Amino acid sequence: MYHGAMRSVISSGFLIVVLIQCVFAQADRGFKKTQVTLEEMKKEPRVALVIGNGTYKVGRLPNAVNDARAAGAALEAVGFDAEVLVDQDRDGMKKAIRRFGNKLKRGGVAVFYYAGHGMQVDGDNFLLPVGASEGIQSAADVDSEAVKVNLVLGKMTEGGTRMNIVILDACRNNPFASGSRSVRRGLAEMKAEGMYIAFATAPGKVASDGEGVNSPFTASLVRHLG
Repeated sequence: MYHGAMRSVISSGFLIVVLIQCVFAQADRGFKKTQVTLEEMKKEPRVALVIGNGTYKVGRLPNAVNDARAAGAALEAVGFDAEVLVDQDRDGMKKAIRRFGNKLKRGGVAVFYYAGHGMQVDGDNFLLPVGASEGIQSAADVDSEAVKVNLVLGKMTEGGTRMNIVILDACRNNPFASGSRSVRRGLAEMKAEGMYIAFATAPGKVASDGEGVNSPFTASLVRHLG
């Protein structure tokens, strides 16, 4: 029955829904080899950091800000203390990630959600602040102008959380100059022990910003998250 449901979801492009349901269905068995009862789960902290970057000078994304606000509201509706930020520069993103990391010392469940431009360079994934289009002219500029996804993963790994979930509605396209073979299409596959990572599309592929108010990925996510 599970495999039949998977085929149905994949055909509609919303694999994220089934995967998130599977993660929460297994939560009572302990995501980090920690036995937690349902009653304990109801009382544990739920912390989320939600960022949506859309007002780029190059490659503007009309839906990214809407997506972040919708995702933040959906997470708050299921009990998360969600900090929602939009159109952040690099400094703002890094400060928010540090605040997020400090909150995770209390344990519980952590969610990081990002909507906006993303790119990969030499196998590393980066999230692009709104000012990145001015500073990125080649692959060599990305590390100093963008925010590495591993920064978020590191904060989550260091925290005391039982469950960590990363949701990236990114890589809608790459409008920035690369001029290097080290820059690849889409985002690179990521693997992190004890962590669930969801992408809006497959590794190396480009997701759609959508023609409605939200991207297809986030529209489905917020519809089913509750």
